[in-house]
Order: sequence, then C-alpha cells, then structure tokens
Amino acid sequence: MFYMTPLHWIAIAIFTFLFLLLSILAWRENRKNAWGLIFASFLLTGFGAFFSLFALEKYTKKGEILKWQHHRDYMTESVMISGKIKNVGSFPISYCKVTLTISNGAHSFKHKKGLYFKPSTGITNPFGTKKVSSNRIEQEREVVEHLDPGKVKDFYIRLRYPPGFVDPTYKLKLVCH
Repeated sequence: MFYMTPLHWIAIAIFTFLFLLLSILAWRENRKNAWGLIFASFLLTGFGAFFSLFALEKYTKKGEILKWQHHRDYMTESVMISGKIKNVGSFPISYCKVTLTISNGAHSFKHKKGLYFKPSTGITNPFGTKKVSSNRIEQEREVVEHLDPGKVKDFYIRLRYPPGFVDPTYKLKLVCH
C-alpha cells in the first residue's frame, strides 16, 4: 500500500495542469503537428511528476532505528537481530526495509593471510580450483508495515550465520516508503 500525502496530490495536480496547458497551447499553435507536441509534453510532465513524487517520497517518509541488538544462536547457527523503528516524520509510512550488511572483522585477516587481496575472477583462475569466500554479506528485509507518525514498532530479523566469519561487524540501513 502506498500512502499519498497532500504534497503528493499537489504535485500531481501541478503536473496535470502543466500537461493540459501545454496540450492546449500545442493544439492552438499548430493542429498538423499537435499530436507530436502533445506526446512530448506528456513525456516531459510524466518524467517531472515521477521524479518529484520520488523526491517527495524520500523526504516526507522518515523512519529511524532507535536501538538494535544482535545475538548469535549457536544451536541453529543463525544470527538474530531485533530492534525498534520510529516514524519521525509527519506522515504515515506504508513499509520500511532494513538492509543488513555483515562484514568479516579485521581480526580474521590475521588468520587468513592475504585472502583479502587475492583476485577471485574467472580470468585469473579459469578452472575454479580454489573457492574464495566473500567477506561481506548484504540482505534486505521488509520489517515494518503501516507506521503512523510518532509511533514505534519492533522488528526482528533472523538469518543464517555466515560460515568462516570470525569477528563480524553489523551495519543496518533503513529505507521507508
């Protein structure tokens, strides 16, 4: 579900009025080539409306991660991340996505000497005899739906612990729409 703010409706009204104005002017000026000009004005106002709605969506729907914590479950070899998301904007949020990035810590590079600087492309190793594991994992999850202004909701992410990680660092990025 997508929540339209009054600012979204104003932007749509402005670009609709601009399209109608350009279409009327094109029809009055030259009736032979009017359809081409009307199509060009449609493309111009359509792209303008799309990018303005995209910018309004980015700056009117604001969420913030208040606090979060991670816990490793050794029984199931998974990582559990939980926290709270707050709507700090003036408008309701339809959903929020969290991008979780897990990076292998610098401590592990002491044990795996030179792993970080070895290329892992098919050009240098065409037969794929040595498998080099990634030192960074990124996953995106939708964690919250329908969040009113000023409200707080809990979120919970559970994913498989990356094998071979010694001292991982966790980074969260929040995007709300």
